[in-house]
Amino acid sequence: ADVDFRVEGDTDANLLFVDASTDRVGIGTNSPSAKLKVSSGHINIDSGYSYQWGDSHERIEQSDGKIEFFTGNSEKMTLSGSNLLIGTTTEGQTQADDLTIATSGATGITIRSGTSNNGSIFFSDGTSGADEYRGWIQYTHTTNYLTFGTNASERMRIDSSGLVNIGSGANAS
Repeated sequence: ADVDFRVEGDTDANLLFVDASTDRVGIGTNSPSAKLKVSSGHINIDSGYSYQWGDSHERIEQSDGKIEFFTGNSEKMTLSGSNLLIGTTTEGQTQADDLTIATSGATGITIRSGTSNNGSIFFSDGTSGADEYRGWIQYTHTTNYLTFGTNASERMRIDSSGLVNIGSGANAS
């Protein structure tokens, strides 16, 4: 029958609500907008869970201290401790394994910034001042040049015509 069901709590009139007319369940809401809607709160699952959707080729699994993301029934990304692995389950070289990206073909990273902005990779040994940018690789789109910095100073610049200037220039911006 088309009969709604509601469980009330001490402070929540819709602790659990089943909307029979839409076949939806709400936690903390009496108007769920999806098959299951949790309103203002967290879902905690103790250990070893798997979340799947669609035909179960897309899923998220958690086990052994890592979270794995699957599409097309193969693992595409893993968060494991302090490592993010994309396209692989094996970390990179130990001094650079925080982010590992792997494919069986050409592989790369694209940094896309606005036409009047910079695209940058910074090497930091602190959280303020020049310690935030002790070294860098930076492309400046407004004038189309590439700079390399060490010890918080620009050390080399390649301009838009391909000329290389070594040992002078301004700090990172």
